[in-house]
Amino acid sequence: PGHFESAQGGTIFLDEVGDMPLSTQVKLLRVLEERKVLRLGARTPTVVDARIIAATNRDLEGEVTAGRFRQDLFFRLNVFPLDIPPLRERTAEIIPLATAFIASMCEQMSRRTAPRLDPSAVAALQSYAWPGNIRELRNIMHRAVVLTHGDIISESHLPLERMGRTLSAATPERPLPFVTSAPDGARPPRTARAAVTIPPPIPSANLKDDVEQMERDRIVAALDECAGNQTRTATLLGITRRVLLNRLDRYGIPRPRK
Repeated sequence: PGHFESAQGGTIFLDEVGDMPLSTQVKLLRVLEERKVLRLGARTPTVVDARIIAATNRDLEGEVTAGRFRQDLFFRLNVFPLDIPPLRERTAEIIPLATAFIASMCEQMSRRTAPRLDPSAVAALQSYAWPGNIRELRNIMHRAVVLTHGDIISESHLPLERMGRTLSAATPERPLPFVTSAPDGARPPRTARAAVTIPPPIPSANLKDDVEQMERDRIVAALDECAGNQTRTATLLGITRRVLLNRLDRYGIPRPRK
């Protein structure tokens, strides 16, 4: 059965519905109007009864005006709208969420004790605008857990160059808007770190560049965690060594010396 049939008598969640192409919008509208779906290759439609929850980060009324979203579908979905503010407007939730992500990541990495955020890290997290919302916060906390080996996460473990801050900043400042882990026993000693010179990151110009910068940061952090060992780094990142080497070449990261 498809998603709608599986949700029979329950709820189906449609994420990023604002990015749906017009051809698919027509099909979804038909399902909402007729409450029936037709399986691929079938001749008889199946009646479905499910609650629909749709989410988007786009202004659908603006998309309707621009002709990128069907007005009739908008009216069908906009029965009981809920506006969830971006993370930058919910600063009281940033630290509890960050703490939860740290605990979850430590559990995945089989670390017995989860590091805590020191005041400098708390100030940096609360002063950042979070254009990527909770997904970005989770990724930054993942990076911080990989980088720290003690019980404290400070601002030095955060990608301050991307967050619009510098390590020498004395007070938090508002940034400009922009828009699998290995067990502890497998971690090489810090004294065995390979000599790797990492070129400075290139400022992002759009969302694609920012995603690539985040991936680059993850690879650099994993290389540091594994003292430059490529096989262990690939295992930590959950990718093959060949994919890792391709990423090193793609992002201009020198291959560690053996």
